[in-house]
Amino acid sequence: MDLDEVFLLALGDTVELNDQGLDARVLSAEFVVPAEADEVELKLWPDVFDEPWVVPTGGVFDGRWTSVDSYPYQVMGGVTEFWQWGVFVAGVRGMEYADAVDQIRVEGLDGALLDSSIVVNPQTAGRAKVLVDWGLIGDRDTLRLTGGPSGTSYEIAVHSNHSLESAVAAVDSVFGGLIMPRMIANGDVSHVFFVLKDAQGGVLPPEEGVVLLEMERGEVLTQPTLIGGGYTYLAVVQTSSEVGTGMVRARLTDGRELAAWPFENRTPDATGFDAERSTASLSPTEDAGHFELHVQALNHFDEALGADANLSAQIDGGEFLSGPKVTPEGVAHEGLIVVDPTASLLLVDLFVDGAL
Repeated sequence: MDLDEVFLLALGDTVELNDQGLDARVLSAEFVVPAEADEVELKLWPDVFDEPWVVPTGGVFDGRWTSVDSYPYQVMGGVTEFWQWGVFVAGVRGMEYADAVDQIRVEGLDGALLDSSIVVNPQTAGRAKVLVDWGLIGDRDTLRLTGGPSGTSYEIAVHSNHSLESAVAAVDSVFGGLIMPRMIANGDVSHVFFVLKDAQGGVLPPEEGVVLLEMERGEVLTQPTLIGGGYTYLAVVQTSSEVGTGMVRARLTDGRELAAWPFENRTPDATGFDAERSTASLSPTEDAGHFELHVQALNHFDEALGADANLSAQIDGGEFLSGPKVTPEGVAHEGLIVVDPTASLLLVDLFVDGAL
């Protein structure tokens, strides 16, 4: 369609459209919005839409599209005690920091303005992070987040001065789960990522020891721990040698089971194993007479077989203290060997699916 045949009607007048050479399917327009306007009615001609498109302009939040994720808890005595009250809110697409800092306000229900820090990530199409120090909140149980003088506003809960026990009692659900629902029955490794939420959807701080994992047809290598100052828990699990359906369960310290994530342990398949491309090494550790075995089994595409390689070893002049097991990264095997003090030679023969 010729651009001369397309018109945009706004504020009672025709607005010029152009494609700016970015994409022939996308047209854009710029016009000045009156300061007192809280919305603009747009109409495209030819008559593409039956009804006008009404765009809010009085703030940086669009209530029809905005999602709000709140982090409203303060747990006293925990590792997160001095974190800030926080909320993530999606602004209008294309919102930048200059827009957000001039429009977004955090205030009490009495209208008192609270100092806040605002971070806008341009890669998230206008998603902003708003933080407030707990010391400024006082005994308030609700804060109001506004996106402009006539824009959308939200009233968000505040849960300060919680004990660890009361925070655990507030947990209602888990959001997240097991990354790999289909694994290899031979020590395959998967991560588990999740956050804890209350009944209203608020995210609780990731205090350690609050939730523990249990695993059927495998073992938990690392219990849930926080990731670098974020609210997401990370755990690492590893499969057993049993083929079939397994389960990872998340249980709170008060005994409640929050989630159960099933997974399948499939039979290992080392088809294509290439001994010439694969590597193995023995490295002495700091402890005298101890050696670390590192094996990476590859196929003829130089792909790591990981748990698909059923690795076994025959040792002369020593024995395994641990392993060989698939590493937490899931791409190699490691084991710790102690040397027999009466032996003059340490010899390790490696086998994949019984073949040397």
